Amino acid sequence: MTSELPLIDVHSAGVAATPETVFDALERLGPRVGTDAVSRTYARLVGTEDRGPFHLARSERPGLVLLAGSHRFSRFELAFRIEPAGRGSVMHAETRAVFPGIGGRLYRAAVIGSGGHRVAMRLLLGSLKRSIERR
Repeated sequence: MTSELPLIDVHSAGVAATPETVFDALERLGPRVGTDAVSRTYARLVGTEDRGPFHLARSERPGLVLLAGSHRFSRFELAFRIEPAGRGSVMHAETRAVFPGIGGRLYRAAVIGSGGHRVAMRLLLGSLKRSIERR
């Protein structure tokens, strides 16, 4: 996958499901990430383009679900790459983003520099993994 946005990080999780099952779930669940009431309030505060932080930008069965979004302080992508692994799959979540201007640099320090993004990604992958495996 190529993107003009700089790489922030990659997190991975094994999933007890086929790549096709993981793909279907991510394509359905991905755009809903961050659409709970608290996240919607946050989205309004930072001025996201979409209702939540992401929209489905591209999907290529069974290996890629790309979410994208932007707000006043950042333009970002969250690419889920899915690979077969034994009887299941590995789901990789690759974050890329740019943080323009002084506001963007401050936002990056608060979100990325604080470790908050890393914690949020681990929680997100764990939640997605549980949701996929329950199906």
